[in-house]
Amino acid sequence: MTLDVMVIDDSSVQRMHAVRLCQELGWNVVAEGDDGLNALLQLRTRTVQPQLILLDLEMPGINGVALLKELAGLQLSVALMIVSSREQTLLDSVAVLGRTMGLNIIGVVQKPLKKEPLQHAYEACLLHDNALQQTTQQVLSVILSEALAQDQLQFMYQARIEMRSRIIHSLRLIPCWQGGEHPPEILSPYDSDSPKWLKRLAEQIQLSLSHLAAWQMRGLRLALNIPVPVSLLAKSWFAETISVSLNALQISPAALILEVNRWEGDDAASIINSLSLLRLHGVGLAFADQGNGFAWLEEQGLMPFNEYHIPADLLVRAQQREISRHLLRGYFAMAREFQLKTLVASVRSRADWDVLLSLDCDFVAGNWIAPPLSAEEVPQWIKSHAEAIRSL
Repeated sequence: MTLDVMVIDDSSVQRMHAVRLCQELGWNVVAEGDDGLNALLQLRTRTVQPQLILLDLEMPGINGVALLKELAGLQLSVALMIVSSREQTLLDSVAVLGRTMGLNIIGVVQKPLKKEPLQHAYEACLLHDNALQQTTQQVLSVILSEALAQDQLQFMYQARIEMRSRIIHSLRLIPCWQGGEHPPEILSPYDSDSPKWLKRLAEQIQLSLSHLAAWQMRGLRLALNIPVPVSLLAKSWFAETISVSLNALQISPAALILEVNRWEGDDAASIINSLSLLRLHGVGLAFADQGNGFAWLEEQGLMPFNEYHIPADLLVRAQQREISRHLLRGYFAMAREFQLKTLVASVRSRADWDVLLSLDCDFVAGNWIAPPLSAEEVPQWIKSHAEAIRSL
């Protein structure tokens, strides 16, 4: 999908660098501004209508902060990403200021600008840019339909590590696009209720249980973590089908961890019934927090969860902002209070690992630890990387 971008930076070198990165990503740079006033005139006259603005803070005349105030008055339907060489705390403060003015600040990044933050900005545009005039669910439905029709969607496995013992405890089922633009971390298909997707996922769950049984027969003591949409849990046959399959494959129910991120809606009673039946059979259940804070804990008495999956983006913010560090510690403390195992599923660096280790996190996963693997690759990867994991 083409993204129309405007680059505002008084440095011609920095501006050219940003333009080149945008072009490498296949984006359409529709305008450039060499200072705040020049950019404001273009936007005020509507001669350009970008979907995303890359905005430098330090410019002569109208600087980035002053331009944000002017843009708020224009009420443009545009996403903004703040780029600067200044300290992260200042960038975060400016982003907060912009959001309080009603602007769609989708990210901040320190210079030198790199391709990955720009890609994240694009993904955020899909979710948040009003100019696209589509809801998240509509965007997701289109992406899924295309991926399924073109056979671009496949399922992979990613290792979950038990932090205290440094052992490969389990594998998490994740969807991946072949050559697609939208990684599942940003647009999770597990939120979709597309009948074609649910049918594909139900088939994959059965296949994954067969993979688990085969790995266990090879002596690999593994569990399997599968995210499940509530629309599938609401099906009357789902819990019984899982129980029958586990029994037929001689898999201990405790070796399966089903993960959900909500249960509200018209089918709440059916969902709670499925969750209760599965937990009664001994299947592990995890709640994946999508940024709802502690509100869900009020319903913990109704939900038989034994794992709590903490938002990965909170971990990122905790390394930048003190308030987020306090909040992250609170999440872990609350989980321990309810005797829930904890997992963060998107560890991206050694710094992430060290923070979670200090917080006594139970399980971690992510690309820093292990790449997505096919079912055939799993045994050899475990054999060749088990020692490296123990040495973390």
